Amino acid sequence: MSCYQCACLFCVRNCELEVQYFTRGELPDGVEVCFFCDECRHYTGNINMRSCWRQECPGQIVARKYIEALARAARAKLHLVKEVKEDAGQDQ
Repeated sequence: MSCYQCACLFCVRNCELEVQYFTRGELPDGVEVCFFCDECRHYTGNINMRSCWRQECPGQIVARKYIEALARAARAKLHLVKEVKEDAGQDQ
């Protein structure tokens, strides 16, 4: 198993999240940084550690850039439907 679809992957609280995935000031004041991935076998690759993969996390704060990327991908899948005038080909 990998970190794919782990709740920690795009969480702003994750200390391992790279700078290009979140914007400055996105983490509210007083919120502690999470070091959960440092103890996970999927992130470190060390099979002697425990699996910390999470489906959900109560303290998760999803990064805005990740949400924008999901929205951009969803918009790319949308197709415009042209309106067809029905009265153009009718006989009188």
